[in-house]
Amino acid sequence: ATQFTFYFTDIELLTEVPAPPPPELTDRQLFSSVNAAQDFATQFAGVESFGNGATFNFASADDPHDVYARVGSVVSGVGYAPNVNVAFAAFTAVGAGFANGYKAFSIKVADTPNGRLEVKLIGGATDSVVNIELDSYAGATDLGNGWFDVAIPLAQFSNQASIANHSGYLIGMPGDNGATQFTFYFTDIELLTEVPTHELAPTPTVAAAKVISLFSDMYDDVTVDTWSTNWDNADLANLTIAGNEVKKYSDLTLAGIEFKAEPIDASDMTHLHMDVWKENPDSSFKIKLVDFGANGVWEANNSDNVEAELSFNTAGHPSMDGNQWVGLDIPLSDFKGLTSRGHLAQLIISGAGAGDTVWLDNIYLYSNPVI
Repeated sequence: ATQFTFYFTDIELLTEVPAPPPPELTDRQLFSSVNAAQDFATQFAGVESFGNGATFNFASADDPHDVYARVGSVVSGVGYAPNVNVAFAAFTAVGAGFANGYKAFSIKVADTPNGRLEVKLIGGATDSVVNIELDSYAGATDLGNGWFDVAIPLAQFSNQASIANHSGYLIGMPGDNGATQFTFYFTDIELLTEVPTHELAPTPTVAAAKVISLFSDMYDDVTVDTWSTNWDNADLANLTIAGNEVKKYSDLTLAGIEFKAEPIDASDMTHLHMDVWKENPDSSFKIKLVDFGANGVWEANNSDNVEAELSFNTAGHPSMDGNQWVGLDIPLSDFKGLTSRGHLAQLIISGAGAGDTVWLDNIYLYSNPVI
């Protein structure tokens, strides 16, 4: 009984029947860590070693790190030459054009003997190839449990024109891996519709005139002798994310950052800023500042050498939550033992050791407590 109004527009007579829109592309699971029913099953009909002597187990392999319910394993073989272990598996029957339109190849891997990974898209055209170093590749995340989570943009593969025509893929270790047999593990292989990106740290807003920068794309940095001394215990990778440089410390127990050649006079500075991304929120993150005194030399028994250390965790303010950037703006007055700061020469960071991965950006001292 209620009156209503109906609206219309764009009425046309067409010379052709419009084709239906193509189905929306979604992420494609090739191998699942949860359930075999989620695998792209046809790929197992054509798995090749191409004579390398490697053996495969895709049905009942056990994760040696007890993380995932389902993993695949490749045991290296010496089919190419004695004492030359090679380990890769080639899935040749995924289907022509299987990677067409996708943006990234994602995989989790463990127990690579030399920290390298090779991925090839094969069949139908010249192979498209990527070789990476897991410890330094920007798209590889050390999960801290024996596994690396890797996402490789398809744009980084060679022979771009071939990608739309490939019918399979190959995963494994590139080249000769020595005389000792080994087992390489993988799981959660996917083709992704978007390239995962590591979020950038917030852009600093402090005026450059009030800053002494050790590391930031926003400021002119002072001279730093080393970002990882020969006495520390950490693996450093210098990475670039979306054009922005960052420092990645893996297996962080202790990392020494030194600027002894040109000590910093921070007498007029009030704060230390540092953007920190921790992959393990359960561990503490410590920062130590060390002043070498007027002679610029560390002497254990010299009273003009002073230092102080602060510890940060999820109970602090701000909370050091995992897998996100946390901006630390630390009053230098909080470093209680740092009674002088006219000759700062060391910044030392500490973590929990094996498996503790920390990313750093925008490390600078500044003189204004109000940003």
